[in-house]
Amino acid sequence: MITLKGLIENEGSRLVRQSITPSIVAIIQSGQTRSVVAHGSVSINCHLQKSVEASVNSIYDIASMTKIVSTWPAIGKLLQSGMLSLDDRVDSLFGLHISTSKLVTVRSILTHTSELMSATWISQYGGARGVDLAKLILSEDSEKNLIPDQAVYINRGFILLGLLVEYLTSQTLDNFVSESIWKPLGMSSTMYGPLVGRIENRSVAPSEFDSALGHHLCGVVHDENCRFLGGVAGHAGVFSSASDIEIFAQACLNGVLSDLIGGSFVDAALSGPFVNWKDGGRVRSLGWAADTSGKQIVAYHDGFTGVGLYLAPQAKRYVVLMTNSVFYERRSPTLLNFRERIISALANFE
Repeated sequence: MITLKGLIENEGSRLVRQSITPSIVAIIQSGQTRSVVAHGSVSINCHLQKSVEASVNSIYDIASMTKIVSTWPAIGKLLQSGMLSLDDRVDSLFGLHISTSKLVTVRSILTHTSELMSATWISQYGGARGVDLAKLILSEDSEKNLIPDQAVYINRGFILLGLLVEYLTSQTLDNFVSESIWKPLGMSSTMYGPLVGRIENRSVAPSEFDSALGHHLCGVVHDENCRFLGGVAGHAGVFSSASDIEIFAQACLNGVLSDLIGGSFVDAALSGPFVNWKDGGRVRSLGWAADTSGKQIVAYHDGFTGVGLYLAPQAKRYVVLMTNSVFYERRSPTLLNFRERIISALANFE
């Protein structure tokens, strides 16, 4: 019977050989055993002509994992400090009163049940920022044909939460999260971009080819909406390494993050209660997705660039996965299947 490490080693090597991704780095904690898998190469200091073997210290664009590594703990910190509650109306927290058919709360955004429009093109709002941008997003019509309390993945909700953190703290989101979460945890390789001029002698994974620029993006956020907002947003924009995401995973499981942002908030995110997910087969909690179909719950979050963090809280097991599969194509069915197999293996691990 193949082990979790064996699955990731074999499949990871194949993904690189078959040009599904230029690189893969994974850290697997299973029981008392910690394993590292690394294949392929990444750039040095974003010089695309210079490459080095990928490692746990290589920096990747973690895309939507930003939601759990940045925005989710930031909201937990504000909740712990009494600056908001989960059932507060978001318009009220901004000092606004917007009459719409939907009631957008902090909780409904975290669980993706806010009824905000799921398609997101921030450029449609022109140069609006801060409270002005929040007002425009909150004033839109609700998403159509929704089933009440059923989760639909919505980026703009987390964009709102990022704006809310800045509004309530009078700090930029990147500064607040860095000082309140990442530095206390020791996550020294985690930051918002752009990276050029901020890193030295570091290996960085390039992402998608940008036809306008004529080269692959590297150290610049892949997500177009985040790029339009200047590279810092609540839904995307963070760069990190496998070693830093492992620190975050351990903090989620060993109580360190609970001490920082509140144990009940972390427990609710990793262990429920859950709401059903429109896409079927999975459920959502406060900020995280979860698989509850196996022998144990797996809480996780993926990122469009090819990354993922997968936690089995009861067994204290985790998998950190870093790839840059968008280098070759925007959405790889092979990589999607690989991530599903990781979730299934964790959920049914004896």
